[in-house]
Amino acid sequence: MLPHAYNPSGVIEGRGRGEGGTGAEEAPEGGWRRAFRTAIRNLADAPDDADFQALLRAHIKRALLDDPALTADLARLLPAAGVAVTASGDGAVAVQNNSGVISTGSGATVQR
Repeated sequence: MLPHAYNPSGVIEGRGRGEGGTGAEEAPEGGWRRAFRTAIRNLADAPDDADFQALLRAHIKRALLDDPALTADLARLLPAAGVAVTASGDGAVAVQNNSGVISTGSGATVQR
């Protein structure tokens, strides 16, 4: 179980710590902000920790599932998946990868 679960109501749900923990506590800044800050701090302190990586991914996933407007905003900001290569004009070259020589123009001499 993750130590915190995103909840847009401002409550962080999870196993309570310490004696008599209820497993839920009110977050003063709203549950998602506190949860994200905690997840980001934990991951910054231990960037290779798979559990902290998963926790941040879970918070992001929950936020995107719960907020269609946020999802739409991010979709507009992020480029489409895949590779787009465009060449325009005389002698223009468009490649995704090149391990050789590309020469444009007439009379070019290429030595290897």
